[in-house]
Amino acid sequence: MDIKLKIGDIVIDVITNDVGLLVRRYCLFEPLNEYGILTYEDELNIWAWEIFWVGPAGAGFELSRYQPYTESGLFNLINTGTFILKERKEDE
Repeated sequence: MDIKLKIGDIVIDVITNDVGLLVRRYCLFEPLNEYGILTYEDELNIWAWEIFWVGPAGAGFELSRYQPYTESGLFNLINTGTFILKERKEDE
């Protein structure tokens, strides 16, 4: 299964029934090339997603509803069925 995550996609945690909105994709490391320029295509980069969660599991807690997940971790959670991915529909 070839997963393509996009801002605006939704993931559903099948255990807690929480719903998460993919808000932002970012690089955990910002490697520099020999000229001091950021190189985001570097194979050593680790990409992450900030997810905004809503649902019953976080109710009553003073925790942030924004949680980071590595992109590879999200792929694993989706592939194993722990999260269900609902892709954002493209504008028509």
